[in-house]
Amino acid sequence: MIDESRWEPSRLIPVSGIKGEAEQERRGCSALLAVVGSVREFGRALLAPLGAPAGEVSTFVEVLFDLDDRRVRPDGVIRVVRAKRAWTALVEVKAAEGKLQAAQVEDYLDVARQQGYDLVLTISNEIEVIPGEHPTIGIDKKKLKKGVALAHLSWSQIHTEALIERANDQIPDADQKWILSELIRYLEHENSGAVDFQDMGEAWGSGSGRGSQGHAEALRQGPE
Repeated sequence: MIDESRWEPSRLIPVSGIKGEAEQERRGCSALLAVVGSVREFGRALLAPLGAPAGEVSTFVEVLFDLDDRRVRPDGVIRVVRAKRAWTALVEVKAAEGKLQAAQVEDYLDVARQQGYDLVLTISNEIEVIPGEHPTIGIDKKKLKKGVALAHLSWSQIHTEALIERANDQIPDADQKWILSELIRYLEHENSGAVDFQDMGEAWGSGSGRGSQGHAEALRQGPE
């Protein structure tokens, strides 16, 4: 008889076959944006604090833009449409030990300004040492005075919010709740390069959400 106990179940967001940070970034960005667009409550929880209106969410990956005499390609684009208003964010993602680069972030700020977009959102394992202060050093502050905002989310913040939404039963649709659980499972896997949970206690992976709620409260109670 074949031992089926070691068979790997099929997954909505697979962790197998990931080779290197570039693949971690592509897969992590695509998975996250897909869930942001499909699980309304989770998407709203992440995007509302960034200034997005409540509306229909569309997400895209690796969109090319012309900038001066070259082309640049942010990892993703998020668009929220409500009535006649469209809110758009460019997304840059780093995984594992990857560091955001000032020149790259500045390029996306320039693209967003030229296109009339609202925000450049960066995601990585870097954290804001000072609340509200972007972790990337060397960004030209003048580029932040031209109508485009810059925001940052760590993978741990995203994971925390996903756990809270699931634990607090904020998602009435069972299929959408399962989709969010698949994202959580992906983020918690070492292959994702999203974040290291080894020292965060059993509550982070238990599904109870208790550990995550405490962490989220600490985040929310900090200075705005």
